[in-house]
Amino acid sequence: MQQLLEWGITMYTAQDEEIARAWDYLLESGINEQTLTFITRINGYSMETLESLLFVATGYHSFDQLDDWDNDDEDSEAVA
Repeated sequence: MQQLLEWGITMYTAQDEEIARAWDYLLESGINEQTLTFITRINGYSMETLESLLFVATGYHSFDQLDDWDNDDEDSEAVA
């Protein structure tokens, strides 16, 4: 989400929020922000690009394959 704000994007969709969440997950997984920025500037700031990075880093093809991915969705819905 922070990346969207840094790029001046103040209105975003649920898909944008999901992409920002994937970005944050990759940061927490040890991929540095410089690498994420570099790759997304080349390939586009999209879920497809971030899932490609996820595959290289973890072997998972999508964030939905992660055990805690859906649990985080449920937690955020419970708060809302």
